[in-house]
Amino acid sequence: MNIKSSLNIGGVSLCVHDGISLYTISKEHDQLFFYLSIIEPYSLNLISTHILAFPVNYHLKPCVDDDCIYVPTTQGEIIGIDKFSGSKIVTIDLGFSSIVAGPIQENKHIYSLCGTPLSSGIKVNTDLFSLQINNKMTGKKVLQGQSMKGDTFQMTVDNDFIWSVVGKTLYKFDRECNEIDRAALQFPAKYKPITTKHYVCCTSPMGSVEIFTKDTLKNQGKLITRQNNSPSVLYGKELIWAVGNLVFKIDVETPKTQLLGRLPTHIAGESVIINNNLFSTNLDGRVFRFDLQSFVTQQLRVNNKQVYNLLQIENHLIFTDDTTVYNIEVSL
Repeated sequence: MNIKSSLNIGGVSLCVHDGISLYTISKEHDQLFFYLSIIEPYSLNLISTHILAFPVNYHLKPCVDDDCIYVPTTQGEIIGIDKFSGSKIVTIDLGFSSIVAGPIQENKHIYSLCGTPLSSGIKVNTDLFSLQINNKMTGKKVLQGQSMKGDTFQMTVDNDFIWSVVGKTLYKFDRECNEIDRAALQFPAKYKPITTKHYVCCTSPMGSVEIFTKDTLKNQGKLITRQNNSPSVLYGKELIWAVGNLVFKIDVETPKTQLLGRLPTHIAGESVIINNNLFSTNLDGRVFRFDLQSFVTQQLRVNNKQVYNLLQIENHLIFTDDTTVYNIEVSL
């Protein structure tokens, strides 16, 4: 396992891709503006760089379609930037509400969870949040759901429903923002719900995976273990979950749990699966490769800093630290 290529662009905060190009948003400490860089993902050759003259919300990942990259701001807006020219194409105005989850683009729409300020005549209450759907070409609001209250937020859109986690509640919405059902969680689920054909799974950093049936939200089962900083990953009909230095496999339908092996140290952050290999990172600049069939572990020291933003583009693993983008080609 070796680094194939790298590119130093400084101040990397966010990294997304569309399968063809890689898009990073970066800002050095002494810079006034954020920069959008467009990169060829295999060679990591820099294609172009554009200034983003608005306050980027670097806690939320942008989403990408064929023409635009949609970047959330800290002022309740989502800005659509032309991927080729860097020009602003559309502004989706959410009314200066805080954006707490999303954006997710699908077909003609942008989905987000945002604040719903309510005025009592004395003060504005900003601890309520709702699902909002906007037209991504015009920016106009299409639909808005009911208010929800909580302090952790995530959202997933699948072929049938919109799933949101607010605090310790899992909500199931139809495509018109109508609540169909909800389920109570034992712990707040910080990570995006994972959906299969028949099940929806919620992972919490408090150390739990809770599995529900999609049709009735019946609790199918749960795994409770130690606190961790890693979401689970879908692997066929199973979940792979790296908890501390332990790697578990969870059968979603049963749900039975199997301990697959141990990593050399505790991992932190998201994992990805490429060619039956689980890739994870830790806080001291190492990347781990855990073979899900032979259970053999490899590790690569990148630097002494945390690496993050793990992405898969075909058989390539893309990741960053706070200054540099890296590429590892994963052999079959």
